[in-house]
Amino acid sequence: MMIDAALSLSSTGIPIFPVKADKKPHIKSWQNKASADQAKVKKWWRRWPEANLAIPTGHQSGLVAVDVDVKNGVNGFESLSSIEARFGKQGTRRIETPSGGIHLIYSTNQKVKNKVGILDGIDIRGDGGYIVAQGSVINGLAYKVIHDVPPEEMTMEMVIWINDTQNTKLTSNIGVAK
Repeated sequence: MMIDAALSLSSTGIPIFPVKADKKPHIKSWQNKASADQAKVKKWWRRWPEANLAIPTGHQSGLVAVDVDVKNGVNGFESLSSIEARFGKQGTRRIETPSGGIHLIYSTNQKVKNKVGILDGIDIRGDGGYIVAQGSVINGLAYKVIHDVPPEEMTMEMVIWINDTQNTKLTSNIGVAK
């Protein structure tokens, strides 16, 4: 049941909120209402028992995701290779997405911008964004942990590169990892 996944994730202190199958939030002002409070989480999942889980990224959770997509003819893993050539092999927590991509999860206390298309097939989910979390199911396929280690601290070098990179597409209003 989704409530079990929601309670498990929120019990670690990570704020979450419920999202629909189309990855849109069930709640307005999710940026301010995401919570790790077990009573609030229970209330949400009693109201929306099939809701998926989302984690706000950036300062709210202390987490940033490098979202690697494989769709629409773009293979984000090729771009991930260039990131690893620049910053080294990324051994942080990894979540496989239903589309065959991954989320690389980092911890940071730095401001990291939310950016879409920082490289082909690579989005950054930082301040103002969110990711659909492990345990969620889209079209019958689950988001699942494939490298179960604590998130590594994002290096200042990577934070600066993300924040200073100019050749990005416009960010979406929602900032959701797809």
